[in-house]
Amino acid sequence: KINERNGEIKVITVEDPPEYFIPGATQVPVIRDEKGNAEQGFSKAIKAAMRSDPDIIMVGEIRDNQSATLTIQAVQSGHQVFSTIHAQSALGILNRIENLGVTRDILGSPEFIAGLIYQKLLPILCPHCSIKLIEDNVPNAYSLEKIILDNKILSESDLIKFIDKKPKDMNTVRFLQDVRIFTSSHAEFVFEEYRTKNSAEEKEMFLKRLNEYYGDISELDIRFQGTGCSHPKCKQGVIGRTVVAELVRPDLHMLGLITDKKDSELLTYWKKTMGGKYAAEDAYDKIRTGTVSPINVEHELGHIGAKIL
Repeated sequence: KINERNGEIKVITVEDPPEYFIPGATQVPVIRDEKGNAEQGFSKAIKAAMRSDPDIIMVGEIRDNQSATLTIQAVQSGHQVFSTIHAQSALGILNRIENLGVTRDILGSPEFIAGLIYQKLLPILCPHCSIKLIEDNVPNAYSLEKIILDNKILSESDLIKFIDKKPKDMNTVRFLQDVRIFTSSHAEFVFEEYRTKNSAEEKEMFLKRLNEYYGDISELDIRFQGTGCSHPKCKQGVIGRTVVAELVRPDLHMLGLITDKKDSELLTYWKKTMGGKYAAEDAYDKIRTGTVSPINVEHELGHIGAKIL
């Protein structure tokens, strides 16, 4: 979005590898050494980017002490820097970067962190075949297909390929046995997982979590993923993906708490004073409107209500 300013700013990215074409940006691929190691390649690419006098540098991922140190040098030399890092929450990014050797004095200094974003992608339910929650009738939480994918028995692309060939009145596991993709052991495992995960007890506990968080769920448009329909965008009950996220834009008080390592106070201040919102809460709002399935939300973000202060 920033790069839409038609050449007014110079944007350089350092990526391993570039994932898609960004018009107007100079995208620098990381060159790995003969052993396939990218650390030196990342370092050389970031140093080369800083020498090119960019307005903005995007580092594809902060993955080790070296890339963290160079990213800090880029920020401290006056460049605006965007990057990604694996973390469990927006504020959890601080601990991840600290573990890579960045001190809290640096993390809490003004002009260093402009914002922290944590996000997950969730499937958007097809409105034409999604299943509405009616009179506490919870559909099976886990389909045979989901169990196959979650246990990495088949890849998603391979599973879709076989489902496209399957007769409509035959379940997926039986079909995979018929075409000799599944052994009897595969079938027994998947069916047992299906019975366990869709037990009456599991459904009762799931319904209890919904009621405890939302109160009167009868007024909400809670929906679950269908099996697919003839709508052109629908693929096994899904029509795309949506972001659920949490955003932290630290003020001076938060920066002081970051420097002093007062993480508990930092979280409370962000939630209570700054109106911070967990990614899970963002997802819960989308459950209300039937946009996403509570099953998918729990799969990605844990039990509903568990993370709320």
